Amino acid sequence: MRRQLFALVASVILLSGVVLVLILASLRVQAVRTGERLTESFAHVIAEQTNNTLHTVDLRLQLAASHITQLTTVGRLSEGAGRELLREEIKALPFVRALSVADAQGRIVYTSDRGASGRSVADREYFQIYREERQTGFYVGVPVRGRVSGAWLISATRPLRLADGAFGGVLVAAVEPAYFDQLWSEVDLGAGGSIALFRRDGLLMMRSPFDDSVMGKSFADRPLFTVWVPARPEGTFQDASPIDGIVRMLAYRTLAGNHNLVVVVGRSRELVLASWRQVATIALSIWALASLSIATLGVFLDKAWLQRARTEASVEQMAQRLVMATDAASVGVWDWDLKADRWYATPTYFAMLGYEPDQGVGPRQQWLDHVHPEDRDVVAANIQAALAGADVPYRHDARVLHSDGSYRWMSVIGRVLARDATGKPSRLLGVMMDITESKRSEQALRESEAFSLSILDSVVVEIAVLNADGMIIAVNDPWQRFAVENGVEPGRPAPHTGIGANYLAVCDGAEGMSSDDAVKAAEGIRGVLAGKLPAFRLDYACHSPTEQRWFTMSATPLEPDRRGVVVAHVNITQRMRADEALRSSIREKEALLKEVHHRVKNNLQVITSLLRLEISRSTEIATRGVLTEMQGRIRSMALLHETLYRTGRFARVDLANYLRQLATQLFRAQNTAPGAVRLELDLRSLVVDIDQAIPCGLIVNELLTNSLKHAFGPGGGELRVRIGADADGWARLEVSDSGPGLPPDFEARRGASLGLQLVSDLARQLGGVLEIGPESVPRFAVRFPLRYLDTGPIVLSTG
Repeated sequence: MRRQLFALVASVILLSGVVLVLILASLRVQAVRTGERLTESFAHVIAEQTNNTLHTVDLRLQLAASHITQLTTVGRLSEGAGRELLREEIKALPFVRALSVADAQGRIVYTSDRGASGRSVADREYFQIYREERQTGFYVGVPVRGRVSGAWLISATRPLRLADGAFGGVLVAAVEPAYFDQLWSEVDLGAGGSIALFRRDGLLMMRSPFDDSVMGKSFADRPLFTVWVPARPEGTFQDASPIDGIVRMLAYRTLAGNHNLVVVVGRSRELVLASWRQVATIALSIWALASLSIATLGVFLDKAWLQRARTEASVEQMAQRLVMATDAASVGVWDWDLKADRWYATPTYFAMLGYEPDQGVGPRQQWLDHVHPEDRDVVAANIQAALAGADVPYRHDARVLHSDGSYRWMSVIGRVLARDATGKPSRLLGVMMDITESKRSEQALRESEAFSLSILDSVVVEIAVLNADGMIIAVNDPWQRFAVENGVEPGRPAPHTGIGANYLAVCDGAEGMSSDDAVKAAEGIRGVLAGKLPAFRLDYACHSPTEQRWFTMSATPLEPDRRGVVVAHVNITQRMRADEALRSSIREKEALLKEVHHRVKNNLQVITSLLRLEISRSTEIATRGVLTEMQGRIRSMALLHETLYRTGRFARVDLANYLRQLATQLFRAQNTAPGAVRLELDLRSLVVDIDQAIPCGLIVNELLTNSLKHAFGPGGGELRVRIGADADGWARLEVSDSGPGLPPDFEARRGASLGLQLVSDLARQLGGVLEIGPESVPRFAVRFPLRYLDTGPIVLSTG
């Protein structure tokens, strides 16, 4: 049995450990995949930003080249006119330090920076490439230090061609790498994150965090350029950085507008796996504690079985000893004929007193003379009552003289065997037992009780013992000192606190205790005394002119054969003050979290305001559109933070409430046909964490914006947003409209749409799937698993 028990315990611990390891391994794979998807999303966004920036530079260079050609044609191009032209063009490019024009010999003839005029760029890589006609379009050069400023610059160039197509010079834009560092730093990659721009040959163009020592350095021998980039234009992998040695989860993406450049985004593997490590630590701790508990239980069961076997053997031995003790018991039996006043006894009766049967006590009076003088009256009264026929038990304990001159305690018990015609006892039969040792034990017990009481006096808890009527029958010294501290005269027990007082009346009139607490205390003690409550406990405050103290009062019943309760008072003032300090700390942290979300919302609103200013300043329709879409995305995240600090719940958010506000604001802001287009919301309350709320808000922002821009004609229509949860714990977010449907070339357009690409990436980030169509029904739906499932009633609203 013991071997089976140990085998079972070991099997349970081992099997649970294997299952836990498998689960943790699966969770780690999921964490890595989630980190890869998120890193891919960052890489996609950053690649789009970088590509748009370079495209803007290219457009400005083409525009500047066109203006220079026009001025040259009309003969108005001079150094001053060229400088003014370039300065006007550079105003739309805040990230460009200078615009310059070099002639066919590499000498700078026109520049927005006076210090660079007349300098030669013939040794620059881009100039040699154009002169040898190996590059005819827009080209991004390697980072170099400016000859005037000494700062790192990245050249973005276009060639100038003469009317006959011959090489006429180079138009150069000196892009500041710090702009990319500032732009990329707005993307929160967490601690240890990095973003880098490389050429396909491994040359580092720019890195954030900025590192001056590695600018322009080649990393062509890294796996990124020997394995990954040659195989695929985009992908993910893990590698240790040769710059700072941090192991990162990396996602790379070739720029769509410049295939010679690669954006690489890295997130620290430690950060990606931090949540998984926390879960693993907690799970392993729980498993260790559970295994320890199981092992301890097995040990206890083993000990219980051993104890049971020993008990069974002991019971068998006890039974044998009881038989022997019964045979050899020294119990004296006596028989008393009350009418004849004759008395008989067995030999054992006399042997207990040290006499032979013929030497024992004879007449009743002689026996009384052997009783201790202090006990003689009690015994004589009991005998007289028996002779008088009184219906009282015939039993007494008395000290009887032994033959050796000592007194032994004897217990005499009798029972009526016969009665006469009048009902009086005529014959008694009983036994006499030596209880000397029992009396000695009682004396020892009294001494032990006195010792126990001295121990109770030494503790700091005020203790009182109440009888079945609620009367105080014993108290310890701390109880008495407590009474003195509350106004009782030292040396004189107070009527309401000392032995003999009714404690229930004390509760009803207690000073310093509130009336409600006094009533609760009295009712609780009565409940314990009546057996209605197994125990009672009450925390109460005690007020005094100088301070306020807190106590815990408990009432527990005495042993089953003794009715009464033990009342104890414990001073918990220090604990209560510590608890109040803890609650105050928690309130401060909640206020801090609320302030953090409020400030994040305000910062995001500042960003949207800055974007609005940029939109008003920009003359490019494409740029204005990109900035407007970016403004909508930031608003959706700002609204989420506003919802968090207004509701006071910082870990989870009601998705229905959040999406209702977001959709209503977007509809009002972007609906160009008020009254013609209607918004229908069918939202079921779902409580999710913030990591799921942000992607859902961005998805709704993209899809609603897309529908309002493309779905409706002059006749208007209906725009619908729905969200709900399935029985399997998956949520479904759907945006549809009553427009004419998806165009036949939708799949071809989808790849070029940043919004739809972002929706696809966000759906993967949620761990879900994106459902589109069919073509005749313009509907987009995202199904994803819920981390927190909390459904409520369906709420309909129409706008």
